[in-house]
Amino acid sequence: MKNFVTLVAIVIFLTTPSFAHARQDAVESSEQTEDKNITKPDNTIVVIGEKEFEDQVRDYVRKVIATPSGMRFKGQYGRLEKPLCARAYGLSDTFNKAIADRITAVARASEVPVAGPNCRPNAFVIVIDKGKETIDSLRKKHHRIFGTLQPSERNRIANAPGPVFRWQLRSEVNSADGAAPPLIGPNDAVDVGALASILNDSIPLNTRVEPSRIISPTKQQVTASYLLLEEEALLGLTTTQIADYAAMSLMLEVSNNQNVELNIPSILSLFDDQKAGRELPESVSEWDLVLLHGWYSIPLDRSAALQRAALLQIIKDEMRSSSTR
Repeated sequence: MKNFVTLVAIVIFLTTPSFAHARQDAVESSEQTEDKNITKPDNTIVVIGEKEFEDQVRDYVRKVIATPSGMRFKGQYGRLEKPLCARAYGLSDTFNKAIADRITAVARASEVPVAGPNCRPNAFVIVIDKGKETIDSLRKKHHRIFGTLQPSERNRIANAPGPVFRWQLRSEVNSADGAAPPLIGPNDAVDVGALASILNDSIPLNTRVEPSRIISPTKQQVTASYLLLEEEALLGLTTTQIADYAAMSLMLEVSNNQNVELNIPSILSLFDDQKAGRELPESVSEWDLVLLHGWYSIPLDRSAALQRAALLQIIKDEMRSSSTR
């Protein structure tokens, strides 16, 4: 509850004239009555070789999904702990509502759990003026919004070139019941591998079982997801483009690589395409919807390597199925 109260204060802070002018030409007025029904665009697969198709899927996921903390075998991906409850700030009430409603519609189209009315928000998109100045001010005056993020991660956010600034707050819970893992007591067994690393000792370990094959006793959950967008980059965009980009950014662990050309229809290339002068995507693509659906289908109690393998398989299966319809 404290985090939410803090966020309300921060939103007021961010959306004052000194931080966000919130000019209404940032989005097209014709988008105010955005249709909430998402239909999958015709991005079906052209008949290509199987290897080429698999390479295409692998390249897409590699470019848009971040490398997890702890890397592939020790790290884990996470997703929103509770059903999506999106809020938008920084524009007029009409545009804020249109963006939040569209984010919710994208979630429903991908079968992502969505919260009911009057829910407590856990996904925030905020339109700001100058990103770096805003992040610096947040770190000084509202540092709680960054939760337990390490200083290096906070520095990464502050040093992002813009117009996109994003981060997620996480918690680690037991795989079985969703409860936070208990603290190790004085009588609990000590993991030999951990002890060896601490003592820098050469204790022989069993290396016959690949760590990525073992079910993890814990899993990662995202308790809150934040996306800050500089308003100057939104000029001329539609609410659909803004909201669809926000939906993917808030519900996935998106890579922070800049100026990446995806070579696949995806709203996630929106600002990279804008910088490069390429044609802009108009909305989420079928690839995006399948990726989002897959992300909320993969097991959480596995290593990132196995999670990514499961995600790749889901995308390949669903895109093949789509191409035959």
